[in-house]
Amino acid sequence: MRDNQWKKSRQPILLFLIASLTIISSACANYLGGFADSSQFSQAKKTLKYSDFIQQVEQGKIKKVGLSTDRTKILLKDTDGVKAIVNIPPNSEELIDTLTKKSVEIYVISK
Repeated sequence: MRDNQWKKSRQPILLFLIASLTIISSACANYLGGFADSSQFSQAKKTLKYSDFIQQVEQGKIKKVGLSTDRTKILLKDTDGVKAIVNIPPNSEELIDTLTKKSVEIYVISK
């Protein structure tokens, strides 16, 4: 009997957690500003060279990027709000380290 009461008392907590996670997920999706799926790549207005991209990251000009699931492209918004694509060279193992050291937010763009 006591077990049954304990289970019933957990139900409101679980419902609260589920509702909270749903709200947080929705807020995160809105915060991403369109970094949601690969169709966003087609909306980019320009292509940025990888070396220029790294330079901008080092200078603190890039705050958030979308990374393709196959790690071949990055989508970003520059300081003017223009979306740009960066093609990632095959041997770019240092990319994630560079982005995290400069506190750049990284989001995966699904296909």
